[in-house]
Amino acid sequence: MKLLRQRDIPEEKYSDAFLGSGPEESNFVVELTYNYGVTSYDIGTGFGHFAIATEDVYKLVEKLRAIGGNITREPGPVKGDLDRSSKCGFCLIRDALGMKLLRKIDRPEHKYTLAMIGYDDEYKTIVLELTYNYGVTEYTKGNAYAQVAIGTDDVYKSGEVVNLVTQELGGKITRQPGPVPGINTKITSFLDPDGWKTVLVDNEDFLKELHGLKLGPGWALGWSHWADLWALGEGERRERRDYGRNSGAMADDDEKPSRNRERTLVSCCSNKRTRRDMSCCSNKRTRREIPSSPEQSSVSLNDLQPLLIEILHRLPSTQSAFLCKSVCKKWYSLISSPYFAGRFITHHLNHHYKQNPSALLISYWSKPSWNVLFTFSDEPMFRFDLSYLPERNGCVRVSAIVNDLMLCCVAKIEIGMLQYYICNPFTMQWVALPLLEADYMNDYKVGFVCEPYYFEDDQGECFINSKYRFRVVHFTRIESTQIVMMTYCSETRKWYRSVLEGSEFWWITDVVAHNGKLLWCNREHIFSYDPFNPELFTSINCSYMQTRLLPAVGKCFGVRQGFLCLMELIGVGINRTFHIWKLKDYNNGEWSLEDHVSLDAMIPESSLVQEIVDGSENKLKPLGFHPSDGNIVYLHFQTYVISFNTRTKELKMAGKIPGERDSFCHGKVFHVELPLWPTPIAKPIEIIPCY
Repeated sequence: MKLLRQRDIPEEKYSDAFLGSGPEESNFVVELTYNYGVTSYDIGTGFGHFAIATEDVYKLVEKLRAIGGNITREPGPVKGDLDRSSKCGFCLIRDALGMKLLRKIDRPEHKYTLAMIGYDDEYKTIVLELTYNYGVTEYTKGNAYAQVAIGTDDVYKSGEVVNLVTQELGGKITRQPGPVPGINTKITSFLDPDGWKTVLVDNEDFLKELHGLKLGPGWALGWSHWADLWALGEGERRERRDYGRNSGAMADDDEKPSRNRERTLVSCCSNKRTRRDMSCCSNKRTRREIPSSPEQSSVSLNDLQPLLIEILHRLPSTQSAFLCKSVCKKWYSLISSPYFAGRFITHHLNHHYKQNPSALLISYWSKPSWNVLFTFSDEPMFRFDLSYLPERNGCVRVSAIVNDLMLCCVAKIEIGMLQYYICNPFTMQWVALPLLEADYMNDYKVGFVCEPYYFEDDQGECFINSKYRFRVVHFTRIESTQIVMMTYCSETRKWYRSVLEGSEFWWITDVVAHNGKLLWCNREHIFSYDPFNPELFTSINCSYMQTRLLPAVGKCFGVRQGFLCLMELIGVGINRTFHIWKLKDYNNGEWSLEDHVSLDAMIPESSLVQEIVDGSENKLKPLGFHPSDGNIVYLHFQTYVISFNTRTKELKMAGKIPGERDSFCHGKVFHVELPLWPTPIAKPIEIIPCY
């Protein structure tokens, strides 16, 4: 962090210093307070702690040790049952501020229970985390922790609401609405029945105080301020999660991808433990906008919604559009609407069209976890993990990817169940599907198909499919002629059972999604199943491709430039050849041999690549197709990944997968693509038993 600003308020007998990683309008900030004449504080037992998410907790701990920090808990996973419910009280804090209960967590092994309350889901905004410690009935507040503060457009109206709620539920108003002497920022404050203090701060006054100027007429000032907001974090691809726990009333800051927020302060008065400042959003309280005209300060840009849409949908990128959600609640609501998404996509398709960024993603096993992701891309937007899912990070396995949506799976072996998640790694939104009973004794595959969130007509107009459907199909091969399918339907939110019979259904490839269908192949057939039309199950003959006498040492089945392709390495030793077959006519099952190259005709770029090809002992295997370049395919040997250009016949070292030599023996390869507008995911659904 760095020092952002300082202020001295002698009228109130205290001084403040604000520290943070960026501007206060859009970043978590720590506010250190010195109270005149006070030399010591009692931190009490009621306030728990602040917690801030970090990409690498182990590295952070080492840095803290190096500067003399005191580590009270060594880094490691938090164990506990996230599904058990418990009873927690949150009384006036929830009702007076219009918050809702988001979720409950009971961790009996650690003897405490949590309740999360806030204005929206935790991955979107700040929340308060209330903690009940087993057997503890009283807490001491001390005098070090000060308050939680929340921004509001009208302190006086908010004060009236608080007055009514405190009369009904208890608590009391400690400061009537009005300006603070010395800085003239209007606030009001109250205590809940447990004695914890909340302050409501006028949004416009806060901005005046922050910028040290009068936020009045003038578009130049307005656009300068908004430009600063857009510039902030333009290069950021990951969202930081800041959260905290309080034994009586705790604060949690979870910055979401849209960064919709108002200003919230959680204060601790001390020369060392002091006021802390973070940002949050409210479904009722939003920041006032800068007037759009010097003559009429009562008119703001927000009152001119058509003009606002015309301006914002021309933003240069999705990242800048999402960043603008942080300006106010109205901007967040507008930019989040399907209508705005359609306008944004149409504009960029017609005026700034370029191919969507994509990458090859490898998910593989490396002791001791499954969740190791390796991406062949220099774009920082593809550097993501799955730590935002409510599971121990190493247990999550990527099962399938469609565009920017991931299907992830966690095997709950102790209860014989599989937990599937649909998530968007770019926005970190996710939804948990109902638990599925698993048969671990039989071989199974998983498929995932999803309708597009938007599509373009012949005139270049974009249409948003806000109610897009998806299917997850869990295939279990019971016998060589029988497959049991459990299909999850997004409309009914249920799993359904069906059976396929009558053919040799064994597989030698993973299930591939293409044009809304799920496909897999054995040595003689490619099977196609349409989850949206279950009666449409077909097989495509590929037996005439078996013209070689030498066995195939590896197969890769996938999509290349919009066509289904099968890549093989055939033969042994110097006779190894490389084949790529393309399915030219899906309806007639017509295949064409696109590439046929002997390994000894390939041109290695270096001696290392030559050694790998010569010494791989027939273990060099097909890996996948390049997401955008139709001439590039990938091969692998142990943890080495080699690219092969089918046009120039060049072999190049593409990279080395981190991990043990045999890490990739259980790996999977996926294409992941960032569309013009990320696919939104509905809020977590109610768990419905499968049948």
